[in-house]
Amino acid sequence: MENHQIIMYLFISIYVIYSLRVTIKVIRNKYLNRNQKIFNSITTWLIPFIWGIIVLGMIKPVDTTIKKGTKSSSSNTDNWHHLTGGGGFNI
Repeated sequence: MENHQIIMYLFISIYVIYSLRVTIKVIRNKYLNRNQKIFNSITTWLIPFIWGIIVLGMIKPVDTTIKKGTKSSSSNTDNWHHLTGGGGFNI
């Protein structure tokens, strides 16, 4: 086997594996409707690497977890308490 055939088979293998991975993630995604899943799956195979990168970037769920050491959204985040010296208005 010549070197260019090995490279061609390697490229085709990478293309198939990558496109399958993206297609599976698109199909399993709960944020896309049926038509979007079909469109993105077909486009992933037609424009393999560029569209795959775009789709994977778009279907990432929004991270809504609170990191350790940060305040939760229900806490008072304004600075009014610190400006007034504590309990209320200081006149």
